[in-house]
Amino acid sequence: MSVIRKESLACPSCQAVLDIEVLESINADRRPDLRQAIVEGRLQVENCSACKAQFRVAPSLNYIDAGRGQWISAQPLDQLGAWPQVEQTALRSFSKAYGAEAPAPARAIGAELVARVSFGWAGLREKIVAGEAGLDDRLLEFLKIAIIQAGASLSAGRELRLEAVEGSSLVMIWTDSRTEKQLETLAVPRSLYDDIAADRGAWAGVESLMGEGPFVDLQKIFVGGGAPGAQPEQAAA
Repeated sequence: MSVIRKESLACPSCQAVLDIEVLESINADRRPDLRQAIVEGRLQVENCSACKAQFRVAPSLNYIDAGRGQWISAQPLDQLGAWPQVEQTALRSFSKAYGAEAPAPARAIGAELVARVSFGWAGLREKIVAGEAGLDDRLLEFLKIAIIQAGASLSAGRELRLEAVEGSSLVMIWTDSRTEKQLETLAVPRSLYDDIAADRGAWAGVESLMGEGPFVDLQKIFVGGGAPGAQPEQAAA
């Protein structure tokens, strides 16, 4: 089920304390409307009752879509630098819910799930969009690296994210990770992704650097933070 909790949070504009309902877990099989709200950028968007400013509460939740084989621990962007610790926490959560520590019926579900960790709404949204399109998220990260190697600008707080799949193109958008503002749109031929998939061995070095843990995002290469954790039992890609 999807679980909601109430929190008292300060408005980032005027610091007024607001009582807000936030999600701590989402079951997209039962609540496809919440999945759609993530894709459309609407989930947990709030309006301050005091100053009327609009803001978005960062994700801190577990997301499951058994029909698409996804389990994602989605955490606030400001925890990105601690990704190894977040990975380990996610591994323990997955193990208790769907892995070795779970009851047999839950383990059967977990055997069909790929566990992932994401940071910020853009990271979670991308995993959902990629999963819907049947894209391997590791190959998607290799594609981003290829785009950067071709001369794209990379800087702190600037992320390249999959926005949509339209026909034979992957629509990629450079965004400001802190504000979610879209900076630049690229139409990348799907054939480039297919070429990488056909010659995955050529990317073995990058794949090794990416590690086997559930945080699959080229950001970890630039952020650093220690050795990646291991993939949970029954959850390998």
